[in-house]
Amino acid sequence: MENKLPEEFLSFFESILSAQLRVVRQFKNPKSGKAKVNKGQSMSNINMAIDILQKAKQPLHISEIINQVNPSSAVMRPRRRNIN
Repeated sequence: MENKLPEEFLSFFESILSAQLRVVRQFKNPKSGKAKVNKGQSMSNINMAIDILQKAKQPLHISEIINQVNPSSAVMRPRRRNIN
């Protein structure tokens, strides 16, 4: 079968699926995935989102998560379209 999909398209979906799998594994094994954060270190965006979702114990819209990460921000930041 001939591959008609561009390589960039496939790489994009590979990145998305890889990130989703990491999040699922963190939820599945919360003790092994948690790294202790020192007071001088900041949490990653993913860790902050996971922390907020675990405290909420229910699904939240992305805008609610962003507002909880930065409550002083009155303006909604646009979501990033690139996933690295």
